[in-house]
Amino acid sequence: ASVGLFAYASLRAPVVKYVATALTFRSSVDRGPKESALLDARGDRIAVFSVQGFLFFGNGQRLVGFVRAWLADEPGGHYVVLDLSHATGADASAVDALLEAARLVRATHGVHDVRFVAAPALYVCGAHDDVRRALRKRASTGGGDVRLALDVDSALSDCEGRLLRGLRAARSIRSPPQSPPAPRRTSFDAAIALAARRALP
Repeated sequence: ASVGLFAYASLRAPVVKYVATALTFRSSVDRGPKESALLDARGDRIAVFSVQGFLFFGNGQRLVGFVRAWLADEPGGHYVVLDLSHATGADASAVDALLEAARLVRATHGVHDVRFVAAPALYVCGAHDDVRRALRKRASTGGGDVRLALDVDSALSDCEGRLLRGLRAARSIRSPPQSPPAPRRTSFDAAIALAARRALP
């Protein structure tokens, strides 16, 4: 009965403490004006979810639902940072939920972005040792859709850098460099006449 009451209480408690995007919440990296402008325009493709409580199947799926709803707001490649520093623990089904969320995030990049997103697009930081061990074990058996980060700042820095590289690459693909104009062809007679006029005093 106590286990049931605990699960019921955990299910009713909000699993997400807060959500912030890189429109207003940035890493400590000092960006130049152009990069800052890009993040001002596209920073909503990076989100930090602060997760709290004990994670199990029920609220783990609620977390997946939060991530899925956020991804539906705008097309394009997204990045997610899950801050588990306020989470008290997680069971095996919650680890499955984290990997499910990671697959959703990675799918936003599509096949055409593979060059720029070889690494996972979902970052986990602040996790307990047992959760980190479980994620590493899953990564070794093919479930490597999650990147473990030291803290939120380092995860955000990496997400910002990858987003900026992707935006610059997409811009260069849409606007290929202009070829220099072909030199004008001048007939032999016209060239002789031009040279003669230039030789006159």
